[in-house]
Amino acid sequence: MSLDAPGHPAVVFVNTRRTVTEYAPAFQAARSLGYDVILVTDSVPEDEKRELATRVVVVDTTNTSEVLDQLDTHAGDFTIHGVVPWADRDMLSAANLVRELGLPGLGPDEAWNVRNKWAMRRALTQLPQYLPAFRVVHDRDGMDRALESVGYPGILKPTSGSGSKGIFRVTGPEEAWAAWTALTTMTSSGDASFRDAPGELIYEEFVEGPEFSAEGVVSGTDVHVAGFTSKSSTPDYYLEYGHAFPAQLTEADTESAQQMVREVLAELGLHDCAFHLEFKLTDQGPKLIEVAGRIGGDFISSHLVPLSLNRPFYADVIRVATGQQVAPFGAPEAYAEVRKILSRQEGRFSHIEGWESMLDGKWVADAVIERKVGAEITLPPADFMSSVVAAFIVKAPLGDAQTARDWVEETERNVRVVCA
Repeated sequence: MSLDAPGHPAVVFVNTRRTVTEYAPAFQAARSLGYDVILVTDSVPEDEKRELATRVVVVDTTNTSEVLDQLDTHAGDFTIHGVVPWADRDMLSAANLVRELGLPGLGPDEAWNVRNKWAMRRALTQLPQYLPAFRVVHDRDGMDRALESVGYPGILKPTSGSGSKGIFRVTGPEEAWAAWTALTTMTSSGDASFRDAPGELIYEEFVEGPEFSAEGVVSGTDVHVAGFTSKSSTPDYYLEYGHAFPAQLTEADTESAQQMVREVLAELGLHDCAFHLEFKLTDQGPKLIEVAGRIGGDFISSHLVPLSLNRPFYADVIRVATGQQVAPFGAPEAYAEVRKILSRQEGRFSHIEGWESMLDGKWVADAVIERKVGAEITLPPADFMSSVVAAFIVKAPLGDAQTARDWVEETERNVRVVCA
């Protein structure tokens, strides 16, 4: 496809997030900047996606040649200015499109280093102060060596996983080998999340400390940190169920986290992309968990950052994807938090007790039920996704942040998923 072909300016989105509540603001942001939306997707989309996108291309998104051939059929209608990936599994597909079309954004090598957790750590060996001890695991012998080298407690997870899928904390040999068996099966099952490195795991030192993420964009090579998000996870399988922006960090912790972000992104060579960098704060300073060269999910980018900063973050993501400069982010103006509603039981989803009364809360800015009535719910470790049933988002003045946090905690206790 030639970038000189006549046509309306357009941005390509490679797949989407799960719910229209999360992806619609991105499509709207593209249009507000004068771009049509081309959705390249590997499954036939529901009517909502078709209505929001200017053009839908259903194709195997991992096959770059086929994607380019399909896009070429629309060359007379559009001129593509940028490519935006949504999830880790689409990073390489987007990078291949960027390379072939000569657009701004991460190329395949940079995308691989933020897609694969082992490659990421190898690329950051010059910054050992930010890395927990780790070893890659390909087989039983590799697992033996990793356990001997790293010790206990540790975290075993896929090198190509995302969304808290397949994270096991192990405190001894029995747990370690049970986790290895479960993950070896999971990552070799054909699941698209693990197609880039089937059967490949990473075992790393368990790091004590609260968890956070940094959100922002790299404009050219200039790093713009929008702020930091605090995270809440389940104690068993580390399913993330809550995020709050801005995080409550001391000035010293903020400075050390910002330094880590800039050094890590520079070492990885990230440019012209969004980023979502997860880390823990420890007694030895920030320790990296992983870096994504894309937006943060779980309504962080779609709702929390823009609600807090009063600035459409997706518009900045599209600007950097199309090679434009962005202005530095300002100080937060409000507090925003998302809380997921997790099912505690298996079965067919029936309803959510307390949902309607929750919607009347003065802090509620948005809410979404992600599972359809009758959907089968299975709990981890058999399934890491279906137990996430709904989410609600709150916004409050900064001075009322603690009151809003207390309200969220109380509300979550009064909201319960019911299965038949």
